[in-house]
Amino acid sequence: MLASIRIEGLNGATELIVNDRYPKTHIANEVKSQINVISNSMLNVIIMGDEGQIKGEIDKIEQVSAAADVAIADLDKILTDAKGRELLAEIVKIRDKFRPLRESFVKLINDGNKEEAQVKYLFSIRNLQKKYFAALDAFVNYQDSQMKAAGENSAEVAKSAKQWILLLSLAAVALGTISAWLS
Repeated sequence: MLASIRIEGLNGATELIVNDRYPKTHIANEVKSQINVISNSMLNVIIMGDEGQIKGEIDKIEQVSAAADVAIADLDKILTDAKGRELLAEIVKIRDKFRPLRESFVKLINDGNKEEAQVKYLFSIRNLQKKYFAALDAFVNYQDSQMKAAGENSAEVAKSAKQWILLLSLAAVALGTISAWLS
């Protein structure tokens, strides 16, 4: 019975890593990837001349931006700890500053003002994008530390379960030997 309880503890620690810590890290890394795609599409638009290709990149910027918003909303739904929520609030604050710049960039491109769009990208968007990545990195680092702590806890629970199983096995052998000797 006691061994079963210890194994359940190990299962709980493992589930924390797999079902809580890792998904948060995965989502944050997904957002980083999406921000990178947006940035690459913005650069592509600046150097492209074909209107069809430009439209394709603008569409990609809009689609990927929407996906990043969904991913951030997903994080908001699953975060429960104060530090994680604080780090997410910083991400959202930067995202909310990034959005109008992105929209302005797209408008400039759609209006045929590539030079102004390029200046906006280089001197406004790029700097904010670095802050966006830094905020996402801080979140990922925090979640990684949470995963590491959960992994260490899981290892400790496994060690404890092993010791209890060994102790209980020895006790069972001793009781069996005493019972046989008394019979």
